[in-house]
Amino acid sequence: MKRAALGLLALLAGAPAATARIVLIETPDGPVYTYVPEPAGNALPSLSSRRQPWLPLIDECAQRHGVDARLVEAIVACESGFDPQAVSSAGAEGLMQLMPQTQGEYGCEDAFDATLNVDAGTRLLSDLLRSFGGDWRLATAAYNAGAGAVRRAGGIPDYPETMHYVRKVDHYLGLLGADMPSAHDGVTWSGEPAAARGAEPIVVAEAEPPPPPEPPKPRGPKPVITRDERGQTLFTNTSLSRKP
Repeated sequence: MKRAALGLLALLAGAPAATARIVLIETPDGPVYTYVPEPAGNALPSLSSRRQPWLPLIDECAQRHGVDARLVEAIVACESGFDPQAVSSAGAEGLMQLMPQTQGEYGCEDAFDATLNVDAGTRLLSDLLRSFGGDWRLATAAYNAGAGAVRRAGGIPDYPETMHYVRKVDHYLGLLGADMPSAHDGVTWSGEPAAARGAEPIVVAEAEPPPPPEPPKPRGPKPVITRDERGQTLFTNTSLSRKP
């Protein structure tokens, strides 16, 4: 976590201001500000009609494994956008984007079978919630980055992808009206959805726009061709005075 504070200035220097956000993380060693890029094409999720066919399955799996159905729905929305055939560039598959190793550990024989996929993904989420004392933000970070990364960081790892992922889940929960307190709260995003739920967010700073480029330095007068008193050609960058 301390690396985030030390590297903040370097991160800000190379970051595009239009997609920049600074996030405050409360750590045992004090507050840390971390730069979080929000790349184009990685927009915050919204409620859509694509969710409707999957809500009964999500509710069933959530009830079976003791997980809030709204959190499971948020994970599905952020992982696959409710596309049961989704495949990521890293090889994660299905509605809850399970990696092959996870599929094997949780007995998901066919990741494109929605019932098997959501059941296995919900079981994984349930295990992560137990591992992190019911803290949904830490469990969500672990779903993205792995439980080991969260334990090593002592909280949400300062990986830009993971930070943005937790924010997306938090945003979607806000759209569902889910007020889910976190024992290890740790992160306050500027603006939404905390403000929309009536909570008082910590004020965080938006990245400042880069300074305007410096004007080019003058190079002095352009060289000119002239002649001296004897009629010889001269190249000079100053005007020769002529005798009256």
